[in-house]
Formats: sequence, C-alpha cells, structure tokens
Amino acid sequence: MRTRIIFSLFFVCLFMLSCRSSPPAKKTSPADTGRTPDSAAVPHLIADYSGMKENAIVASAWMDANFSLDDCAEIIVQPVLNLCRIDYPHGQQRIEAALRDTLAAKKKNSSGKSVLVTSAITAMHGKPGFIKRFSPSYEDTPSIELEVVITETPSKRELLKFCHMARAKDINLALEQLVRDVTALLSKKM
Repeated sequence: MRTRIIFSLFFVCLFMLSCRSSPPAKKTSPADTGRTPDSAAVPHLIADYSGMKENAIVASAWMDANFSLDDCAEIIVQPVLNLCRIDYPHGQQRIEAALRDTLAAKKKNSSGKSVLVTSAITAMHGKPGFIKRFSPSYEDTPSIELEVVITETPSKRELLKFCHMARAKDINLALEQLVRDVTALLSKKM
C-alpha cells in the first residue's frame, strides 16, 4: 500500500513538472499545413534570403536602395500570419498593432507609392517542461521569431525584408523585446 502511494505521488510530480509554460500547440492536421508530420522543413515568409545582412537592430535585413518609408502615401498592414505550430493570437495581435502604429507615423508623402506589409511568426519556443528537457530538440529559453516583407502594391516588388528573433525568460517578455526591436528599426530614418 505504501509503495503504491509513493509510486502514485512520483508520477503526479513528474506530470506536474512536465507542464509547459508556452501557448498551446495548434490543432492542425498534416493536410492543413501541406507537410508531413516528420518534416523538418520550417515555413518562411521570405522566399529569398540573398542580399540580407546583419543589422544593428534586427538579425538580418535587406532594403531596396531607392526605398524610404517616408516616401509612402499608403501603407497597408496585413494581419500577422502564424506559421509555427504554437497558437499565439495575443502575439499576432500585439505585433500587428505595433506595426500599424509605427508605420502610421511614417505616411508623409501624399503622392508617394503604396506598399503592403506582410509579416509572419515563423518560430516560437516556450519554456519546456522537465521531461521535455531531455529530448534532442530541447530549447532552453523561450523565443519568438518574426519575418516581415514590405512590397510595392501594384508590382509586388520587394522593397524591404527582415527577420528577427527575441529571447527572454518568458514568452511574453520575448514578444515585447521583439516588438521593441521591430519598432526601433521601422522608426529610424531609412
């Protein structure tokens, strides 16, 4: 009897330690994503990373030489996509609001070009539970990764693209760090 109680307590403790502190995983089938469950391919918004260079603010960026956000008459911000396996609507809404607020201040030229801002969360890792730490895909620090592409509306020509990742002790702190960095990049004189 005593052994059963100790054995049961051990499994209860083990279960409690294995709980994660990240948003819940999306409930999609492989048919919805177009990938097989064992596929290691990570979906990305940016199709071509050539020419992208490290930036002082974000991980890597590329901008057309003749482009400036100050020359835009209309900036259309699309809803933030979530291409990772974790469902995080709060993060999508927070990033979209930050992009809208930052880019609304940039519209100065009434006769400038119209641009479309597309962004996507491409990777996210929450704090793993105790058991998950022993898996080969163990990620210690919560992180969130974002890709942004700004294209000219009629021609679909890329004008600016960048990707960035933020890490913190909590996924919400990582989100706020990501938003600060993206806002700083888009607010500076380009």
